[in-house]
Amino acid sequence: MLLHRLVIVILGTIWLLWVLFTRYHFDWTALEWGAFGLVILSVLSSGYELIKEKGFKKREE
Repeated sequence: MLLHRLVIVILGTIWLLWVLFTRYHFDWTALEWGAFGLVILSVLSSGYELIKEKGFKKREE
């Protein structure tokens, strides 16, 4: 599960940066902003879970 979250965070961050810097985001529709927001939430929650899981493993040692 750790690798799965790490892949989501890395690829999601690259995709978010690519979308922001290659598209004219001021022309987006509400649906596009909604989809972009869902991806942001997914990347942030995966990153949070990854940090929380790594911290939990360090405390066990």
